[in-house]
Amino acid sequence: FPSHDSSTLVIGVAADSSGSISDEQYAAFLNEVKFLSKNSSATYLVHADDAVQRIDKIKNGKASEAVLTTRHGCGGTSYQPAIDKCKALGCDIIIYFGDGDSADTPVDPKIPFIWVMTNGRQPPANFGQIINMTV
Repeated sequence: FPSHDSSTLVIGVAADSSGSISDEQYAAFLNEVKFLSKNSSATYLVHADDAVQRIDKIKNGKASEAVLTTRHGCGGTSYQPAIDKCKALGCDIIIYFGDGDSADTPVDPKIPFIWVMTNGRQPPANFGQIINMTV
């Protein structure tokens, strides 16, 4: 994580909720969000397919079961809207969970960025760090 104390760290987590993501993959994304949110003062969970479908704010790692189990969206995929929303929310870092299948090529937001890509896929842009997630 960036050089922030967890008491002031604001994490933006974008979860690709498009039709190319299986329910099993989406559930795995949200399970990871549960653990990530415990390391920040606030975590914005941005559910996005080709647009931002919903934003949930998780404070101090506490979220309702519905927040961490409900899928919002199931259309096409564009990554830029969720990245823009995370920047607008003042996030210190963005972590994007997805499969890399996107209609757009996102622009580097110039803040720490982590792509969490399913099954060895590549992200839709060449910035940030890549973590592989097998689901």
